[in-house]
Amino acid sequence: MRKLVFALYALIPLVLLIAAAGVFALRNVSASVPESPETLLTATPTATPAPTATAAPTATPTATVEPTATPTPTQTLISLPVTNGTPVPDLPYEVITADNVHRLREIARYGYPRLLDENPYRLTADGKTIVVGTTAGIEFYDALTQAKNGGFEVEFLRAFDMSPDGRFILTRAGDTLTVWTADGEKVREFALEAGDAWALNAVALSPDGSLLAVQRPRGQVVEPDRVDVYRVEDGSLVDTVRGMGAQFSPDGKYLATVFDASVRLYPVAELGTGWEKRLPQQSLPWCGEDTCGLVFSPDGTLAAVVRAARVDVYQVESRKLVRQVSGWEVQDTYTLPSVQFTPQGGQLLITTQPLFDTQGNVREKAKTILVDVASGEWVINADAPEGFAWFDGEKVQTFAWKAEGETGKLFSVEDDGSVRDRPEECVAIDEHLNCYTLLQSENGWQLLKNKEVAVEFRVPAGYAIGSWLDNGVTILNDFAVISWFMQVKSKYPPRGFAVFDLKNGKQVFSSPGTIARFSVSREFVSIGYVQDNLYHVLLENNGSFKKLSYSDYCFHTLDSNGQKLFLFGVGKVLVMNLLNNSANQIELPVGLYDVNSQAIVSERANLIVDNLYWWKIPGIRFVDLNNFLNAGKSDPVYVLPLLDGGHPFSSFMFSPNGRFFATQADGFIRIWAVVPESAPVR
Repeated sequence: MRKLVFALYALIPLVLLIAAAGVFALRNVSASVPESPETLLTATPTATPAPTATAAPTATPTATVEPTATPTPTQTLISLPVTNGTPVPDLPYEVITADNVHRLREIARYGYPRLLDENPYRLTADGKTIVVGTTAGIEFYDALTQAKNGGFEVEFLRAFDMSPDGRFILTRAGDTLTVWTADGEKVREFALEAGDAWALNAVALSPDGSLLAVQRPRGQVVEPDRVDVYRVEDGSLVDTVRGMGAQFSPDGKYLATVFDASVRLYPVAELGTGWEKRLPQQSLPWCGEDTCGLVFSPDGTLAAVVRAARVDVYQVESRKLVRQVSGWEVQDTYTLPSVQFTPQGGQLLITTQPLFDTQGNVREKAKTILVDVASGEWVINADAPEGFAWFDGEKVQTFAWKAEGETGKLFSVEDDGSVRDRPEECVAIDEHLNCYTLLQSENGWQLLKNKEVAVEFRVPAGYAIGSWLDNGVTILNDFAVISWFMQVKSKYPPRGFAVFDLKNGKQVFSSPGTIARFSVSREFVSIGYVQDNLYHVLLENNGSFKKLSYSDYCFHTLDSNGQKLFLFGVGKVLVMNLLNNSANQIELPVGLYDVNSQAIVSERANLIVDNLYWWKIPGIRFVDLNNFLNAGKSDPVYVLPLLDGGHPFSSFMFSPNGRFFATQADGFIRIWAVVPESAPVR
């Protein structure tokens, strides 16, 4: 049985599309790359809970869906996620084509939830319960025993907020905002799209659970710097205030937003009296264009404005600066330390970021610093523990969440739709699922195949294997492509790669340049890389290489027979017939393709599938291949939308038999198929 191979790398944006060989190596394209340093991750601290807490919540976990019978044929309802290695039930799946792709339905899900990317941990004000946000929902843990004691499922969860006592939880999943009680009961659901707040949070819940603040989306209103406040009880709009981002103070007195380089503190008691027409008198200094965060003390009397290398603590009522805390080294100015007031108040617990050398190795561990606000004394200065840290009044405690049955990074997906784990130590695998590892030797490097030496080679002095754009080793049929980058901190570090014939262990090709794409078919290997704005294509895996240069096309892929090369550029595609060297350029109605974009060509499905930038197209686009080639039509026959409007698809492909379409997002591999409308699947 032919297998489709997944290599899932959470921080690697490159996608390796290996169609006819049945091998696909996937990387997450949502990670940032050095070529776009302006795209910065803004940490968003959340208010520290208030001390007036009720008992710790004990949520009732959502019950597992029990299998139920299906009408035709007699099978069971697919319970998600399906266990790794288990085939999906034998429903009558059709081969996916351009004619039926609009009937794609999710039938299985493999993998396990992961922590939310930003601010996944909360501690209730009484210090008894840790609340954890994962891509599958909310979980509660006893802070003393660290045992799980409840939770509830929220599919496609993107972010959450909670009242200080933990009685109310606000979740953001796609364009749906839901207020829950701690036992998983819905209080109210809001179908509201939240904007991207560059300061504070996009959504916030008041301490008593009565108010919901939502950042307006950009591009949909004349003035996007508005925060709408809704009443949870009846869903009515209470007021609209100026600012970007929202955060309630733990005592419930203020709604904080950021506007015109200051923190605006709107008195909650006066909301609804025309605040959209004027700004409040209460404000705190902000940091302009730099990255900042805001943290309140549990009683709401103090507010800390967090910078990368400094924390300023203010009295909220008087707006007086009472303490500046600094003295730790920072790697950059846009990555903030984690800052929280201790539950007892009067002290700050600061966890700095680790520092790295030019080779990416940790040169100094993250630090946990406990500071007395009144005196400025550093009470504790020690290496930070892994996971979530807090101070219980006596010592720093820590909690590290782990997925139940966490899987590895590499998977094989078979024609029956099942997924199997692959060993994490493999730097690459081939279509026969042989494991390849790297070993540094005295004379250079060795590439091992199932622990036996397959290739020995040298990396140029001053270089290291791998880069931000690929994982260093890719197996293409009987060839290994190995790339490296210069060990110098640089915006555009020089790179190079070499191709090795695994049958004889010999190097057959090498070149400098930044690798952009790999593609393989039955007869051809294609490697695209950037060198002086030219794209070079390596063709024919018999060792005779042909070079093509196109400066306007960002990446490419081959059809399954290796007869056509598709080069994707800005708003256009150049289709080259490699048998007769003819070329046909087709305009595209959408798009700016780059190395983060993806596209695959499936002749079996008669489809071109792409997603461009995920923020330009709301999902994955399926285009009829015949209409594309013969009539120049690129209108999509179907768009698979983002999961609940939330997580972008980081990679996707077809199974070899054309019956399954697989996507990766939110920590899961999801299997899609064309099934009868009566089939009881989601």
